[in-house]
Amino acid sequence: MKNKEIIMSGIITARILNVRDKAGKDGSVIGQLLSGSSIDILELTENNWYRFQYKDKDAYVSSKYVSFHRGRVTARVLNVRSDAVGSSKIVGKLRRNDIVEIVMTLPKWYKIRYKTDYSFVSAKFIDRSIKSKPAEKQKNRNFLKDKPKLKNIKLEPSKTIVVPSSRGARTTAKIYNNFGGLLDVLSKEIKIDIATAIAVLAVESGGNGYGKSGKVLIRFENHLFNRFFGKTNQDIYDEHFKYSPRQQWKSHLFRKKISDKWITFHGNQEKEWEVLTFARSLDNDAALRSASYGAPQILGTNFKRIGYKSVEEMLNNFEKNIRFHIFGLFDFFNPKMIKHLQNNEFEGFAKYYNGRGQAKKYGKYIETHYKTFKKLTSDN
Repeated sequence: MKNKEIIMSGIITARILNVRDKAGKDGSVIGQLLSGSSIDILELTENNWYRFQYKDKDAYVSSKYVSFHRGRVTARVLNVRSDAVGSSKIVGKLRRNDIVEIVMTLPKWYKIRYKTDYSFVSAKFIDRSIKSKPAEKQKNRNFLKDKPKLKNIKLEPSKTIVVPSSRGARTTAKIYNNFGGLLDVLSKEIKIDIATAIAVLAVESGGNGYGKSGKVLIRFENHLFNRFFGKTNQDIYDEHFKYSPRQQWKSHLFRKKISDKWITFHGNQEKEWEVLTFARSLDNDAALRSASYGAPQILGTNFKRIGYKSVEEMLNNFEKNIRFHIFGLFDFFNPKMIKHLQNNEFEGFAKYYNGRGQAKKYGKYIETHYKTFKKLTSDN
């Protein structure tokens, strides 16, 4: 006798969804449900169909068109496993405040949608009491990339400035001449001096969004890949990656094969992409989270913060147009960063943008470029 215990309530997402008498497309259609209809699920079948009661009889709908209650991860890092057993294989990781879609409730475990499959997480680290307030806030936030009027603003300023020969001044002048039109509009909107935005771009990437090959400018961080992948795959990680244990952002080395010599790769975009591509073959999500992208050098883990559903979506947009890099920069600024920029407190800004460990160094760099551009424009 089939189980009649409700394991989860789902909501139909298709406009009209066929209800069948068997779990599969070969089942006969015995009815239809409209978008927004609720069903009490009794079972998830092996071929990913949901069994429920329809007019007092067992019926089935495709799991592709059913959404569920969501939960928020409360642990700093939560292992995603292949089965509802603590010793089962770790297939991925979630971070605090990540949102999961729960497809089945089990004793002490939840079955969730994970990437393109179903996996398991410990129920004690999932908060189901939420009303999705943070998610709603993120969803409803008006990100710059989604504002149609900004897409029509010219990147270039109405009047360019003379590009000097000195390196620092040349960098800031080129950034202004390339993006000054859009930077001016966005800077005024949050009440910062355009010189501060130019200085940040100058420090992060020299104002370049792409390398010579045309690919997005990236920096792959070995120590982050160790955090996201290596901790549970240390032997594999150690065969290919190294970094300084004391200053984790330094001494990054890579080798594709154990027989290869260790090489440095920072400062060479072709090699950076080689390392990222290899890392993606080990764990795509962990690898993408471990790199910074584009002119603002936004770390992959921050994709949600600038309005994307995944790192890949962010990278795809960055590949399309430099405009998305600039939108990302301004969407990344939080109120504290903006306040520091308004007051020309560059070290304070760098604590949030670059991290406390390098705040003094980066703050000084930003201040130097800021003063260089201010002098340049006062002379023009």
